[in-house]
Amino acid sequence: MFEFEDMEYPKELDAPMNILPYIIPVEMYIDKEIAGCYSISVFLECAWEPEHGLQWVVRNGKPLYVGACEGLGSHADESIYLENWSENNYLRMALL
Repeated sequence: MFEFEDMEYPKELDAPMNILPYIIPVEMYIDKEIAGCYSISVFLECAWEPEHGLQWVVRNGKPLYVGACEGLGSHADESIYLENWSENNYLRMALL
């Protein structure tokens, strides 16, 4: 949790590789609850969300949620991530 102390805020995040020094993967779940659909939840420690960590939800290669870890599974309807959790979803902010 304190590995990121005194780090500068991430810069030039338009290049995805630039985020890597600021995150540490913790665990990943692969769900097959929906037939023919593969969804993944990745939980990470990150510099700007030290208390809750970061969660990424990806389904069939499409990112649905990137934000503070809310314990969301990766098999919910897309509207849950894109509408119900939109205020916490960094992907929504990137599209604005």
